[in-house]
Amino acid sequence: QTSGDWVTNYALAGGTVTIAGVDEVDGDLDDTSTDPVALTTISQFQGVTYRTAAAVSFGDGAGGGGGYGITTTGMIETKNSALVDSFDSSLGPYGGTNIGANAKLAHTSIASNKVIVGNATTIKGDVFVGVGGDPEVVVNVKGTLTGGKFAMSEDPEVPPVAELPGGFPANEGSKTFSNGTTTISIDRHFDDLVIENNATVRINGDVSLRVNKKFEIKNNAKLEILPDSSLKVYVEESILFDNNAKVNQNSAMPGNMIVFSRGSGYEHSIANHAQVYAIIDAPSSSLKLQNNVGFYGAFMGTDLLMQNNAAFHVDTNPALGKMNLRLPIGSESPQVRVRWLENPY
Repeated sequence: QTSGDWVTNYALAGGTVTIAGVDEVDGDLDDTSTDPVALTTISQFQGVTYRTAAAVSFGDGAGGGGGYGITTTGMIETKNSALVDSFDSSLGPYGGTNIGANAKLAHTSIASNKVIVGNATTIKGDVFVGVGGDPEVVVNVKGTLTGGKFAMSEDPEVPPVAELPGGFPANEGSKTFSNGTTTISIDRHFDDLVIENNATVRINGDVSLRVNKKFEIKNNAKLEILPDSSLKVYVEESILFDNNAKVNQNSAMPGNMIVFSRGSGYEHSIANHAQVYAIIDAPSSSLKLQNNVGFYGAFMGTDLLMQNNAAFHVDTNPALGKMNLRLPIGSESPQVRVRWLENPY
């Protein structure tokens, strides 16, 4: 809508109603999503005129800085036919009518060219930059951005790396699952954890894994999370999902799996046709998606690089943010604040 009258003398229930909306800051409703809007209604019924007015303002999302499926502090770059879009896992798997254009990407910097939407790439959603930043400077769109570019009114809180819970059992050393099917139903503690070569590991119950070094799923291996189950993995070093790995694809519920990256300066990778449904919480490390991969869920970290037909399908399930309260994610409606200017009769 433009600033001004939206509805004029609309016939309703034997009377008429006029509705106007005016941007209180600069008169332009298109430039900033958080400017307050003065809404005025004038109704006439049986010769009596009723007038109501209120100022309505909008936050960036849940908690004043939430609602972001992707949050970075360093850089976001998409190139070579990469795609970012959205879906809602509470409605079922990604696909068909469950494909949306509601992805929200937050980047906390205000420096130039820190978000690059490359040639032949598409972001179906909105991009938010740091408080006080100029979206036209921070966001460089060479490809397609279907939504808008906005400066946040409040930066999302990016916490330090997750604390390691106590109570893990003794370290089993490095473990590789390379064949057959293994079910894990209790917490376990490893140095390296590798699942590879057509092996399947199933999670039964609410399980936490501690990995002191690298965590890898690769070469057609599967990690499956069974019904009424969940997985949290605390990783000290690198994370790799590679070469047709299927990670939590059976449930298609990203909230069932949270990977906490506790290291600093690592480049985690999802590559070569891997399919991953998860939340990746990596405030001090980056994530690279490349070569026909599909990542379904949410990410927080330093940098996000996507290339070569990589796809990031942001999960807008309203419950997602409650599954990891550290992350500014989820699809809760933006905060709406109402200040009455003229009270209704």
